[in-house]
Amino acid sequence: MDSADLQDESETAETVEVQIVAPSGAVLVTLPLSIRVPAVTAMKTCLQHSGKQAKGVFVFMLGSTLIEEGWCLEKVGVTAGSTIEVTVLDCLLTYCEWGFYLPEFNNSISNGGHTFKRGLIARHTDGVRTAAPLPRDTRCYLSFEPRRGRFACLGVGTSSCQLEQREYGWLYGQDENAWALCFGPGEVSARHRGEAYAMEDLSGKPIEDSALELLKHDLAPSSFSFLISATGQMLMTLPGFDADVVVPFEVPQDLDIFVVASTIEGGCRISISDADFPWPKRGSHDHWKIIPSLRFHRWFSVHLCSSLPTGDRGNSIRTPLLLLRPEVLRHQVTDLQDSIAADMKQE
Repeated sequence: MDSADLQDESETAETVEVQIVAPSGAVLVTLPLSIRVPAVTAMKTCLQHSGKQAKGVFVFMLGSTLIEEGWCLEKVGVTAGSTIEVTVLDCLLTYCEWGFYLPEFNNSISNGGHTFKRGLIARHTDGVRTAAPLPRDTRCYLSFEPRRGRFACLGVGTSSCQLEQREYGWLYGQDENAWALCFGPGEVSARHRGEAYAMEDLSGKPIEDSALELLKHDLAPSSFSFLISATGQMLMTLPGFDADVVVPFEVPQDLDIFVVASTIEGGCRISISDADFPWPKRGSHDHWKIIPSLRFHRWFSVHLCSSLPTGDRGNSIRTPLLLLRPEVLRHQVTDLQDSIAADMKQE
């Protein structure tokens, strides 16, 4: 056997058979591919040579793992001699676009699939799910505007997740199909199958409930980001925390998971993105004050006013901050005023 034969045998021993399939399961092309060469480039070239052109960009998924540019198949655990299926998505980050919801309840999707708006339906909880699965270790960003609502959820779920329930409450994290951060009256909890999971910092130290006090209030607007790690944990960036908070979920690695969110707030807009939202950040020139305002019946509202610019004209923002019973209004406002005064003193 000469050196050329030995080289051919060596190259064959390092290859796999790759079946590139559409989301429907139809096989588009089949190609032999070395486990040690950049896989995405080779698969794009093969699709183009077979006459397949992307309207957006080609994204390749091996199970629930996104194969990134420059990665070889060996990096994602593929062994030589095997046959694998790689799903190709013709998309522009559709894992960060809403795709599934129930329009019959006056819900709608706009902004190119990035914004879900809940309809004005009483005694109803409405949810939304992304068009494509979320790859592991890929961060997405969510925002709730103008307010989150008394009951809201965000997290991940399977394609079997429900999209509505005919009562107010948490839509996700209550069964085996979803893992979610749940907001309720005076409560923040991470849930799966209805069971609450203790949140931790990156060192594994439990997060005290007192540290979540800010999140218990329906701040307006509010934004979050999270990813699901390869081990199934949820790493979240939350308002009031400088580093990620860890939820020790164990989301199965072989499961396709989608970003999900829900609210009971009529007119609430839930937006999703692959990058942080370009909202103004609080700085040394911001001036905050609390203005109590009377609402009829049993509730008072508290508004947070700021000189944060909302445009070239530098208009100020006036948004609802808290909805409080009269008996707790005085105590909460005093605490919040003291906190803001301390922050401004430090600045």
